Amino acid sequence: MVTKGNPPLDRKSEVSRLLRLGLFGNKLRDWPDPDAVPRILHQSMLFAVRFLEPGRPFRTDMAWPELLRYWTKHPYPRYVAEAAPHSRILIQGEFARYAFGLPYFFYSFAKTPQREALADHSNCHDAWGSRALEIIRHYLSPQSQAELDDIFEGWPEAVVELSAFDCHLGDRPGRNAIIWEVRAGY
Repeated sequence: MVTKGNPPLDRKSEVSRLLRLGLFGNKLRDWPDPDAVPRILHQSMLFAVRFLEPGRPFRTDMAWPELLRYWTKHPYPRYVAEAAPHSRILIQGEFARYAFGLPYFFYSFAKTPQREALADHSNCHDAWGSRALEIIRHYLSPQSQAELDDIFEGWPEAVVELSAFDCHLGDRPGRNAIIWEVRAGY
């Protein structure tokens, strides 16, 4: 939960740390290593290996046996994470409560990783003002909307990268949105 006097959003490494700690709300579940992943999940989900150093490429969408092989070959500081189910994306993009004085949402319906989806501007859309708020309210569960509101209470000028899915996922029950990044405004 955010509070007044929050840290600035000017260092990607610090923002990544705060995301992993859950300060910005729902995130994909993660574990320090494969041994910590509950056995019941081994066959029911895809996994990612993420590195602790920001900017280092990561690998995603791996079944359990592939994850174990990859883990052994890459000894960098890392952790195991739940992989985003891209085929279940409803909408994704960058939302700002106050971009140039108005709510703004730059978004895509592409069922691909967000970086790819937002790089293809031919499949992206813009919404300003009340329309941006309507879209967010339409696609986010009430719990996910509340977490987004909490972020803007602590950082009113922030830009939030998020994806909303047609299922609940992540480390907090009842949420259908994953917060990927929170950064200083436009």
